[in-house]
Amino acid sequence: MKFLEDMLQQQVFEYLNLVNVFAFHPKASGRKSIQSALRDKRLGVKAGIPDVVIIGFDGIARYIELKTAAGKLSESQKAFRAFCSLHDIPWALCRSVDEVKGALGSWGLL
Repeated sequence: MKFLEDMLQQQVFEYLNLVNVFAFHPKASGRKSIQSALRDKRLGVKAGIPDVVIIGFDGIARYIELKTAAGKLSESQKAFRAFCSLHDIPWALCRSVDEVKGALGSWGLL
């Protein structure tokens, strides 16, 4: 399943590069040793941060969590979504490049 999500993420970033949107992936996942995970935590790595961070020319950060058709949000991802909702921070769950296009359009980035 992770392979399919990685493929989706690659497609999304190919699209974002084409439309000249400033976006990046905050890599924080993957298998780690306990020492590495503790170091990451001390350095500020947070669980639940979405796969795509977009900074608009207006300075506002927007977040996209990518999932496959069957993918479900983790508890930490749900908590981040709730934080964004509470503070009116743009956040979207997308399962395809077309859904990413829809989110960008709704945020006025296209």
